[in-house]
Amino acid sequence: MRTIAILVLSWLAVGAETAEMLRLPAIADTSIVLYEGEESERHGAHPRIRIKGNQHIVAMAFDVSALAGRMVTSAELVCRRVDADIAAVSIGTISAPWNEAAANSLTAGIDGVAGWGVAGVSFPAVSLGNGGTMVCQAPSVVVDGWYRWRVDPALIDSLVIRTAYGLAIHEVDADYGRNPTIAAREQKADAPYLSVTCADAPVQPAPAPVADCTLDVRDPEQAWLSVRAPPGAVAYAVRVGEHDLPRWNIPIARPGEAQLIAIRDVPLPPGDVEASVVAIDRFGRRSPTAVARGTIIAAVEPVPTSDTALSSAATRSDLAVIPLMDRYDAAGGGVGALPEHHRVCNEVFDGATITLDAAKGEVVGFQVLATGSGEATATVAVPGCRVDLLRALYVDTPSGRIPDPLVPSAAFALSKTEATPIVAEVFVPFDAPAGVVRGSFALSDGRSLPIVLRVRDFALPKRASFLCEMNGYGLPDRVETFYRLQQTAYDHRVHANILHYSHRTAAPGARKCNLDMLLPPGRRMDEARYNDIAPGATTAYWDDVIAAFGPYLSGSCFARGHRGAVPAPGFYLTFHESWPLNVRAFFNGDPDAFKAFDRPEYADTFVAVLRDFARVAAREGWTETGFQVYCNNKGSLADPQRAPWVLDEPSSWWDYRALAFYGGLVRRAKGDTCPIRLDYRIDISRPEFIRGTLDGVADLWVVGQGAYANHRRLVRDHARRHGERVWVYGSNNPLDRSNRDTQAWVLSAFRDGATGIVPWQTIVGAGALTKGDDLGIFILDGAGADVAVRHTLRLNAYCRAQQDVEYLCLLRDRLGMTPGQIARFIDHHLDLSVAHERTSEEDAGRARYAHASPDGFRRLRAATADLIESSVPKSR
Repeated sequence: MRTIAILVLSWLAVGAETAEMLRLPAIADTSIVLYEGEESERHGAHPRIRIKGNQHIVAMAFDVSALAGRMVTSAELVCRRVDADIAAVSIGTISAPWNEAAANSLTAGIDGVAGWGVAGVSFPAVSLGNGGTMVCQAPSVVVDGWYRWRVDPALIDSLVIRTAYGLAIHEVDADYGRNPTIAAREQKADAPYLSVTCADAPVQPAPAPVADCTLDVRDPEQAWLSVRAPPGAVAYAVRVGEHDLPRWNIPIARPGEAQLIAIRDVPLPPGDVEASVVAIDRFGRRSPTAVARGTIIAAVEPVPTSDTALSSAATRSDLAVIPLMDRYDAAGGGVGALPEHHRVCNEVFDGATITLDAAKGEVVGFQVLATGSGEATATVAVPGCRVDLLRALYVDTPSGRIPDPLVPSAAFALSKTEATPIVAEVFVPFDAPAGVVRGSFALSDGRSLPIVLRVRDFALPKRASFLCEMNGYGLPDRVETFYRLQQTAYDHRVHANILHYSHRTAAPGARKCNLDMLLPPGRRMDEARYNDIAPGATTAYWDDVIAAFGPYLSGSCFARGHRGAVPAPGFYLTFHESWPLNVRAFFNGDPDAFKAFDRPEYADTFVAVLRDFARVAAREGWTETGFQVYCNNKGSLADPQRAPWVLDEPSSWWDYRALAFYGGLVRRAKGDTCPIRLDYRIDISRPEFIRGTLDGVADLWVVGQGAYANHRRLVRDHARRHGERVWVYGSNNPLDRSNRDTQAWVLSAFRDGATGIVPWQTIVGAGALTKGDDLGIFILDGAGADVAVRHTLRLNAYCRAQQDVEYLCLLRDRLGMTPGQIARFIDHHLDLSVAHERTSEEDAGRARYAHASPDGFRRLRAATADLIESSVPKSR
């Protein structure tokens, strides 16, 4: 916007003698209701329209015909105040045509068009900075009962040159204790209007053609046009074949920058494709046409290998074997939808033989459901492989007693009426020869089953390609417990990331973080010294961080582990709004974080100490560790004990603005080159409301499951244009739901472009060994130095899912498959249709995949493995 402002000043001088003020009436207005359960309401005929936080956004259109060929020098949106006060608003353009009478949040109301331009796309995706739109901010000025909101002239220009279809007005606050309203155009004396000052347009040539125009149509479902705008351009018009590209796919022109334009929502038949691009200036003058061509080759999908249906040779009923994914409750009922004969006919058991199929380096396993009487011991022999033998414990849930926690055990008490789940985890070495390995499972009472392990002729990567980050809060009391936790996570190809500060760190003198674990020599970490950072400091005390976490951060603690030394994939740093300095000691009360600190020491200390950490980390060799700067706190402007803003799952414009402020500090600290991997991470449940604040701010977006499902296109476009990675966060599958939901969640996130997932809160206490806890993926059992880390069958679900993704990544890389081809390959084998559930706005949410069958997962994995083995690796 800065360039636009400079140009406006120069044009003001040129056209001052022809300045004219015009009053342009609203010709359409409605309140777009985004409140859950009311999204289909239509308010186009209401005499009053509500502007209320993220729940009611107003759409307006105006008669701007009088501005054709004129230069807009200033503009105000003028609306009659009715109820409650509005402190400020965001005003943005709308990139899809709409019908006042029929529009609501789910549809633009245009005959024959579902959604806002595209089926499933809602209003926020085509307004207020999203979907090729512009946005500005306007503090409220009230004159004689009328709001007068300043509008950037560039937004009015877009209406005049018809690259936008109206304006959206969004309140910056998210206070839902009142109902701000304005008069609608039906109240003729109080109808909204634009007050515009304009002048004659300067005489100047049309823009030059766009440069560097190329078309990438290798994947017709994810095709892109790359262009570089000429000076003076503010917009593009794009035509693909015989069709105009819809405006929501076209970004605002930024002269001199390489920009991507999504080619979609127009027919793209196989064959040659031509895209023509015209640059448009603010007066509607159009450049000569630039043309890019490409060829779409009909997608050659990998043909799934032939696969026979499973069959059973069951000869006994006292031993059943099932995959690690699946569970039966104590009464013998299946948890989730399981096939009728699943106990004796599944991917690991045909009723007579346990059959395992694994890549080199893979972790596989099975559960034996044993009935009988008395005590028995079990042995599992798989030559050349490490085998961990465990017992699954039944825990109490509202749906009955269900197995989940796992404890090491070789001795079991058997019952004639209740199956005892005996779990074997088999670790296949990375240097195992391809071929068949024969082993056995045996009980001391004489019963046994043969094991056949097929080792595939390829290996999984030792470092995870897709990350499953197991979130936790509050470090354990001892460093030994922390390492036991990380070892358990490592063995299952995931990692635990534990946040070590609380919501109440903001006040001067408050505890900034809780780095106080007991170190192995018996000395506690010196938390007081670590937190004792004065304004203006340029260094901090890192010795205890090195002592406590160094071997984990470098990965050296895993040197003898199954996968070798793997540096920590994700690690929260203590940097947040109240570390190194408590935020309230410097906060001046302004809700805008960029104006909230009168003294520079607050920001300068943050930057300097983060730079110091980067130097220390590089010196220690932590250059491949996934360090994260993450503002987790949910604050309140009015609570002096908390941060002034909601920084985890932001809601108001001020919250997004604050995240942008802290992102700027991280960028300052990183500079042009940063010696370590350092990500600024934002956890976001409302990506549709960022209003341009987070453009180019973050390295990593962690997006709520439901938000990603509803706004996937918006999130993926933002990530592509600003270089972010995307993870998806949510909740573990409940104990009484199938673990296949977790497996499906991971595969679905990968298919849809994410590179990781974050299950919210996964570490609980020993009570989860008897009473079911949906959060309990890791269970800390015991006290003091004797704390043991128990894991669960649900952790095995995450491990299996992550390995499934590794298979798909290997296939993608070997065959050079596009993301769209991989997605279609997955969908061919597995139905990942989903329903999202939340109990409250703060709930991380759960996904339920009712149609993802055990056999679908088996077929996908087998087809993927067969294709990997039969393919020739592509040269790099």
